[in-house]
Amino acid sequence: MNRFWILGMAVIVAATVYNAQPASAADPPGPQHALEIEILLVEHHVDAESKDRIDLNQPADKITARVRELETSGKITSVDRIRLTTLENQRAMVQTGQQAPVVSGVMSAARGGPPRSTFQNVSIGTVMSAMAKVDSDSIVIALDIEKSQLEPPPVPADDETFQPRGILTLTSQVTVSVKDGETVLVTSKETDGSGKLTQQVVLATAQVLSRPANKEGNSDRQVQVFPLKYIKAEQAAVLVKEFTAESAGLSIAVDMRSNALVLRGDADDMTLVSRLLEALDHATPGDEAVR
Repeated sequence: MNRFWILGMAVIVAATVYNAQPASAADPPGPQHALEIEILLVEHHVDAESKDRIDLNQPADKITARVRELETSGKITSVDRIRLTTLENQRAMVQTGQQAPVVSGVMSAARGGPPRSTFQNVSIGTVMSAMAKVDSDSIVIALDIEKSQLEPPPVPADDETFQPRGILTLTSQVTVSVKDGETVLVTSKETDGSGKLTQQVVLATAQVLSRPANKEGNSDRQVQVFPLKYIKAEQAAVLVKEFTAESAGLSIAVDMRSNALVLRGDADDMTLVSRLLEALDHATPGDEAVR
């Protein structure tokens, strides 16, 4: 079963990644940081006195190492890793889940035959969105997580009354600050029931993949991401290549998902491309922003 906290399958049943337009039209134009965010969702069922229990009072890096140790030995209940690559100040969304058949009722058969169960498909899984920005040497991430999972099967009633199986839905909204390249503990929960522990842990790691060029510029090769609003990235790439044909060291890649150009070159190349895109990426009558 694919669950919010429990997504330890080798293949996720369904996964969709979205990169929306910037949250506000007032966001500053031009190059932005490219960021990678990884969220680790862990659920662990263990005896209260077991040596396989995770010490949640440890620093985040030690908890991560412990999770990997238990995962490698096959002792942890479930682990789900969700990795996002996005631009600063843009909301990215991941949805994972599946359709699960659930008994919705019981029909009496005609002519005295045995009763027949009816089923319906319900959607269960995880929806997570994140928006991040760079603040000095840290990355501030606003996380919005929603999980849905089936309730445990109900205990049959003595009178054999049909009891439908419900869906548990929980949401969590939190903002965390992560040092570039490091891991933080977002939240943890430990529930004790009759000597059995349920440990739920959320860890976040973030790093800056590329930074905008500094104002002084330098001759070193650098990577920059140029989000575009009105012109399609494929068209912009063709024009940039034509205008920079003499620059043999400039590499251009197109990110169609976020409608952005990813360039690698020296500071002079970046200045030229920035000015060119500023001239190209503007609205004309009847134009709409590229979705």
